[in-house]
This record gives sequence, C-alpha cells and structure tokens, in this order.
Amino acid sequence: MTTISSLLVKAPFHCISNFDDVNDKFYFLKKLALDVIDSVAPIKSKRIKTYSLPWFDNDLRESFSKRDKLHALALSFENRSHAVWISFREARNSAKRLLKQKMIKFFEDKTLNHFNDGKQFWKFYNTFIKTKKSRDSISLSSILDSESQ
Repeated sequence: MTTISSLLVKAPFHCISNFDDVNDKFYFLKKLALDVIDSVAPIKSKRIKTYSLPWFDNDLRESFSKRDKLHALALSFENRSHAVWISFREARNSAKRLLKQKMIKFFEDKTLNHFNDGKQFWKFYNTFIKTKKSRDSISLSSILDSESQ
C-alpha cells in the first residue's frame, strides 16, 4: 500500500488544471489513478478452456482436469516408468475412453429428426467436418483416431 501511496504522490495531478471540461478532468484523474494501480498490480489474464462439444459434461471436465494435473506433475520426472507417469497414462486413457463413450451415447440418442432442420444440420456439420473455410472445426475422424491410441 505504501508503494501505491508513493506513486500517487509522484503522479502529475497538477496537470488537471490544463483541462477546462469537467469530464476531461475526471477522465484524466481516473486514468492517472488506474495507471498507478496497474503499474503496481497489473491485470492478469487467464485463458479459460471451453469445450463446446455437446457431449462434454462435468464428468469429462473433471477427467480431463485430472489428466492435465497429472501430466504437469509427471513432466517434473524424467523417468517415464515412475509411478506418476503410470498414473498419468491411466488417467489419459480413462479420459479418452470416457470421451468416446459420451460421444457414442450422444449420437445414439440422436435420430434423423434431429437433422431434418437445415439449420441444425449445418450447425452440426460445420462444427465437426473440416473444410478449407473452417479452421477451428474438429474432424470426427481425428477424435476417433485419438481415442484408439
């Protein structure tokens, strides 16, 4: 807190008299204060993983989270036969198996009626079928191939 106080004392608040409009003065004051605070405690950005697949539920999220945590821990061990690596491989295989089961169950529940509407069909198609235009789409074959490994 003393760092913020000392930086605020050094900030050029006297320049506020250069502005005639009240809104400009307020903007300058706010900008100065926020710049000082950001220099001491910058805003950190976090990437939030999103799984937009319709069969991706909390069980899969927990399974993938467990897999990712074990992988991060296993990377600290060079010996690939260490128990942590074995646990990671088991968690990875379990996550893949669960993903495949959830995906199969999702499509088993679908009927042709779900794709009679053109909008629903193209939404499904653009999500899972790779085309030259859709760089972020997921191919079903890549999902199924990764499952079999």
